[in-house]
Amino acid sequence: MHNLLDDILPRLSHLLDRDTVNHCLRVAQLSTRIGRVLRLNPDPLEDLKVGSLCHDVGKGAIPPAILNKPGRLLPAERDAVEEHAVAGVRILSAVVPSPTPPVFDIVRHHHERLDGSGYPDQLCGEQISLPVRIVALADVYDALVSQRPYRRALTREEALDVLAREVQQGRFDLHLAQVLKTTTETGRPTYAQQDETWSF
Repeated sequence: MHNLLDDILPRLSHLLDRDTVNHCLRVAQLSTRIGRVLRLNPDPLEDLKVGSLCHDVGKGAIPPAILNKPGRLLPAERDAVEEHAVAGVRILSAVVPSPTPPVFDIVRHHHERLDGSGYPDQLCGEQISLPVRIVALADVYDALVSQRPYRRALTREEALDVLAREVQQGRFDLHLAQVLKTTTETGRPTYAQQDETWSF
């Protein structure tokens, strides 16, 4: 995975701001932990690593003034943000040599929800692949425990409570939420680009 990081990280850093790159790295680490608990085979696990690392690459197409806006987004601004899932597929081939279909699937669909309320394709239930479900959950968890311009970072317990409500409302998979809870018991994944602490 370190070779992959060495290859992809400079490209992500060129396209995305540092906070988004570090978010992608944490989501990749958490998604990989979940994949290992689920005993994914090597090829699906590698696709999960690459897709989760690149899941937000489409945010490079969003104007920073919208992406970092401290207040509530206007409808047109919200549309621009949601467009990043589709834009990510267009950008992905420039970041990852010969990305596999599962990697494209993760990048395009990581905001889909089991009840069909997500975007961009309003997929529901079994239409959403397991890797996408994993990254979607890890993405929301890391966003919740991260400081954002429009709100404070939640604690782990607060974030898990939010996800539990999302599970009850049919948006996320209960089993995966339970696995995520277990994998976050040792603390929030962190990344420092200048040291050797990053591991999958």
